[in-house]
Amino acid sequence: MSYRRESRRLTQTDVDSYVEYAASENGVKGVMEIGDVKTVGLTLRIIPGKAVWYVRRREVTIRLAEAQYVPLEDARYYAEQIRLNQRRNPRCCLCQ
Repeated sequence: MSYRRESRRLTQTDVDSYVEYAASENGVKGVMEIGDVKTVGLTLRIIPGKAVWYVRRREVTIRLAEAQYVPLEDARYYAEQIRLNQRRNPRCCLCQ
């Protein structure tokens, strides 16, 4: 199984393409991660069968939802809220 990671400024069109690619029979054979450079920590992980949003923090990785159910702008909002919460409350249970 292979692993590939890249960073780029994602668009909703990109996300939709990755969701379709993951679901296709000729889709990804390993794990591919795309970090959104617009939002710190937001990562789209593509595995066979699905694409999933994650928020990567230094202390923890939080799984948000499958990308087909959460649009890019919502995922960015959630990632930003997690980041802000960690700044306000460093001992938060989500971020330890």
